[in-house]
Amino acid sequence: MSDVTVRRIKKVSHLEGCKKLRTCTCPFEFGDGWMYDIRFRWPSGKQYREKKQVPLPGKVTEARALAWAKERYRLVLAAGEAVPVPKEEVKVPTLAEFEATYVRHKKNQRLKASTEYQREGVLKNWIIPVLGEYRLDELDLAAVDLLKEAMEDRSEKWVNNVLAILSNMVRTARELRVIRELPLERYGLFKIDNSKPPPFYTEEEYGRLVEAALKLDLRIAVAALLGGEAGLRSGEIRGLAPYDVKWGENHIHIERQVWRDVVDSPKSGRGRVIPMTDRLAWVIRKLGRVRGDTLLLDDDGSRFSTKRMRALMRRAQHDAGLEATGNVHILRHTFCTHLAMAGKPPTVIQELAGHRHLSTTMRYMHVVKGAKEDAIKALNRPLPTGLAPADAPPEAGGFGRILAAEEGQ
Repeated sequence: MSDVTVRRIKKVSHLEGCKKLRTCTCPFEFGDGWMYDIRFRWPSGKQYREKKQVPLPGKVTEARALAWAKERYRLVLAAGEAVPVPKEEVKVPTLAEFEATYVRHKKNQRLKASTEYQREGVLKNWIIPVLGEYRLDELDLAAVDLLKEAMEDRSEKWVNNVLAILSNMVRTARELRVIRELPLERYGLFKIDNSKPPPFYTEEEYGRLVEAALKLDLRIAVAALLGGEAGLRSGEIRGLAPYDVKWGENHIHIERQVWRDVVDSPKSGRGRVIPMTDRLAWVIRKLGRVRGDTLLLDDDGSRFSTKRMRALMRRAQHDAGLEATGNVHILRHTFCTHLAMAGKPPTVIQELAGHRHLSTTMRYMHVVKGAKEDAIKALNRPLPTGLAPADAPPEAGGFGRILAAEEGQ
């Protein structure tokens, strides 16, 4: 059954409150155009309908519009029913096949060199060897468990970092429209207890370390004071240039860090200015004038290497009677902890240390003694006359007289 009709186009001026139904009685006027409506059913049973404006110029009569619509109907029948071509099933790549695309995409974001190195190492050593044959849309909790089993000898924090990269890889695949939906929303991350305070040196231990470093090598003494009295990270110590020391202001400008000989911005992404202590200024002056872009140089004139710094730090720790680990970052923990012990506000410590989040700084505030008591003392107010504990007889136990009076009422 077929139906080809035409009707003039109405321009209706709907009144306020009209529901704009076909049967509304709002005033209207006819335009110059016509609408055609073609309706029929194909032999396959599929319904066809086409309703548009007749594309004829100028004023058109009803007979001419109907003739055009019937000709259009004939052309549609002659063209035949369009059979939809099934889309080829899109092949979802495996994690191993998607790895190169993912790494290239992340490099285009210009993240830190250390972040890229860690990501590529996790992909190469853990994710691809264990889950490389899985398609991106096949990942499930069973696959995640396989990855966890492969890292059973690793710490929970390490496992969480690997799972975070796996999750980011899958989400990037969705953003690049490689997959339509995320196969997993949760990856079963472990709960990490971050309440444990970072290790630090006491004033006496730190003093012994500085003394041993001065006797051992002036360069490691500079590194020890930059970490313990300016809060620099190991990479920031290696990246410090002679012109970053502003003698007129007695400040150090932290603008860069060095990681595996790659010069980059500091970890927080922004620089900071640190006032120098007298000891730090003295030992840098004692180091002498250094030419070039590096304050601390190795014996061959190259940049002070991480390996060399750790070796000298290990010897200084040994000479100071401390555990000889070669760990330089403990000096930064010492810097933040000593500031907290001195009662400095967390926001000031955050600014000096270059922490991106205040929650990182709050890990050092456990050493502040009496902070809770001082806070409550600020709320203390004198008690009303006649209600103070001193007004009650000793045998009443302070407020016992008031309680006894209330019970007698």
